[in-house]
Amino acid sequence: PVKSGYTPKAVQSDGTVDSITTEEINEFLTTFFKLYPTATAKELTYYVSEGVLKPVGKEYIFSELVNPVYNRNGNQVTASLAVKYLDN
Repeated sequence: PVKSGYTPKAVQSDGTVDSITTEEINEFLTTFFKLYPTATAKELTYYVSEGVLKPVGKEYIFSELVNPVYNRNGNQVTASLAVKYLDN
């Protein structure tokens, strides 16, 4: 076996989302990911389509959004990011 030479393409912002919208999205995502680890399936249906995200049921502590990139596609904004949690 040989190690693969594949490297994923880095996601970059195309500049279509202004700073005000970016700040609003960051506030929403921060709030959502603070609540997500302890949210029940019923609570998650208020934020996402049913079954898209499964409940975690852990006491993780939200730390930060890592490398958020936002791009606009018509009326929708797509986000690519990672979330950093701390475990008790």
